[in-house]
Amino acid sequence: MSKLDVDKRKDPFIDLIRVPWPDYEDPSFTYSCPLRDMFDEIAPPLVEKPKAPRTPLAPIRTTTWDPGQGMKGARYPTFVPLPLPGTTPVTSATARVPRGESGKNTMVNLIVDVSGSMGATAATWRGYSFARWEVARICAAIMLKQCQIGDDAFAIYEFESHPHVLWKGPSYAHSDAIDYITSYDYGGTGATQGRSFGYLPFYPRGGTNVASGLRECIKGMLGQGIDKAVTIVISDIVDSSGDFFFNQAMASSMIDGKSCDEVLRSFGPTFYISIGDMGSKTSGDAGMKAFSEQLNNFYGKKINPAPGLFEGIDSSSNASTVSLGGGLAKMATMTK
Repeated sequence: MSKLDVDKRKDPFIDLIRVPWPDYEDPSFTYSCPLRDMFDEIAPPLVEKPKAPRTPLAPIRTTTWDPGQGMKGARYPTFVPLPLPGTTPVTSATARVPRGESGKNTMVNLIVDVSGSMGATAATWRGYSFARWEVARICAAIMLKQCQIGDDAFAIYEFESHPHVLWKGPSYAHSDAIDYITSYDYGGTGATQGRSFGYLPFYPRGGTNVASGLRECIKGMLGQGIDKAVTIVISDIVDSSGDFFFNQAMASSMIDGKSCDEVLRSFGPTFYISIGDMGSKTSGDAGMKAFSEQLNNFYGKKINPAPGLFEGIDSSSNASTVSLGGGLAKMATMTK
């Protein structure tokens, strides 16, 4: 028996030609999310930057320095130059100061309607169609970017037949929230603190119980040491008389006999935004004007800016998304 026959017994595939594997590289693939892409494109010109740069550090104390002290007790310690020979060295301690009002805890609340009708088409951009709930997500992200610039905390709530906490507040995790809101990921780092039971953010389902969302927001703010808050409600109810929104705003907060609007307005400006197609703009504008007048009469004074607004949605472009997003960004600056 030849050596080849012996080798064949050991390896029956010895006659096959062995070809080395070619060098293989995974093709590069970049995932693009239309929600995030649209946000990245339209957000920069809509958010307001600080009018002038402010030093992020402010002195909190100046003390005599001792060599044994080191830098203990100074959060951001620096040596102060000696003004005169023979004087005692000192250290200064500084701390970060928010860009808003120094020493104030400010936040922005967003309460969004996630009823079934929020599934209607609301925008078109670069060949993509977006429903109302998706437009609300882009606009919410724009608002969050404004909160980040203004060093304001935030919280996000949903309501349908029942309320849900989408993002618990007061939170300063602006970037995490923006990533979550503008993606189609059910999870996310920060999202686990307030996901809506397996739904994507603002996914439409259920009825329209605005008052339940207002109460949930109030519950989230109480006991948090909030000095001032702006609250924004978005719903696609087109209320031609203003009565629906007024009755929801005047619903009991379950606190000291006050209505939901009274409690929220005690923290700061509270806005109700109705969105609908362009065909309902006339009745929508009239309804939110009537709603604002009802609130003026209730409080015995003219509320400025008007608390009720209607945003007509043109689904053939992204113009309405830009308008609504810019409006939310502007409202978010009113914590100052």
